[in-house]
Amino acid sequence: MKKSKTFNLGAIWASGRISLWKVSLLLAILLLISPWIKLVGYEFTLESSLSGPERSLHVYINNGVFTFVNILSDGTTRKSSGLVGFTQNTLYFLILESRYLHVDDHLSPELKRDFINANNRLFDVRLKAQGEHKVVMSFDEELQFKKVQTQFARIQGSYPKID
Repeated sequence: MKKSKTFNLGAIWASGRISLWKVSLLLAILLLISPWIKLVGYEFTLESSLSGPERSLHVYINNGVFTFVNILSDGTTRKSSGLVGFTQNTLYFLILESRYLHVDDHLSPELKRDFINANNRLFDVRLKAQGEHKVVMSFDEELQFKKVQTQFARIQGSYPKID
């Protein structure tokens, strides 16, 4: 008679080949990557106009990977990409690559301010639903005196439920 998989797993556990620290390590790793796993199967875009500096933002999210394009009011364009996670109505961005595609001939105040944003490698954006294809995005500014910025964004595609 063939033994069940549950019995075999129990026998392996009891034999000591699977220890509590191994299981704890596995659970810790799963807990850390769970926000990124939640976006597997989703593909959507967020489009908005932001201030501080004045810019348009286009975010493309596909299966836990993102690309966003910032276009400043002076025409400077920055493209960033990396990993994105989602949990409790919050998107978590981890930028792995960021580069300027176009920079105007002069060093404008908008570009100087964007240099601060470009150095921000890990940040979160809180979302709140405002209709069928609109959300309110809020995020902490890099400069302490700016506090929290709130903007409306249009969302399109297949995205997780946002309250």
